[in-house]
Amino acid sequence: MTTQARQKMNSNRPISLVQLQLALCLWQAGLLLETRHDRSPDRLQLALEGGRVRVSARLGSSPTKVMFAGQSLNDDIYHAVRVSRRGAKISAIVDDDEAVVGE
Repeated sequence: MTTQARQKMNSNRPISLVQLQLALCLWQAGLLLETRHDRSPDRLQLALEGGRVRVSARLGSSPTKVMFAGQSLNDDIYHAVRVSRRGAKISAIVDDDEAVVGE
């Protein structure tokens, strides 16, 4: 698995980006990535659930947002997962599928 995380400035609003390249074998469920900091309530979690990527994000005091991207990903083939955040907007893309967006 390769992981890349970065933050860049664009239009006075930071963009946070996480990219993963991974082969999920025949897993049905499992935690892929979790980010958090002791001094911030912000959380981002990526997990495999039912062959899909589950993106769970909590930003500040807002309720946790949950969305799913991709399907049948536990096929032992490498997949590219990209999650980005700009302000309260979070998007997830698996391979070249259409983005799933949560606000």
